[in-house]
Amino acid sequence: EDHSFLEFFWYRFSNWFGATRTNPLLLLFVVVQAVCISTAVAYSVVCKQRLATGVWKAWSWIMSPDGGGGEARSAGRLIGAMASIGGIFVFAMLVSMLTEEFQSVMHSVQSSQAPLVET
Repeated sequence: EDHSFLEFFWYRFSNWFGATRTNPLLLLFVVVQAVCISTAVAYSVVCKQRLATGVWKAWSWIMSPDGGGGEARSAGRLIGAMASIGGIFVFAMLVSMLTEEFQSVMHSVQSSQAPLVET
């Protein structure tokens, strides 16, 4: 049976993702860095600004998704909007990870799997 590369990649990614509890956080970190770096490079190239300015703008748009509203050029606003969408995605990942961890803790408490401490 022949499998495609995408099926193989998804299989390997699923195995890696579920291997430890820290891998989702590592994935979140990589996604934040990818969004920030790609936004910074795009902004510095398209708007002809320094890379440091692009990094600052990218981080601002990721953390405060205003969609590049303060930009004078339409290209800057478009890049800001894309970074804001990436920031919303990152925030959604963070909320889902926290929710999953909270549900896991609640399940262990409800099923009496938490350690018993007697005084």
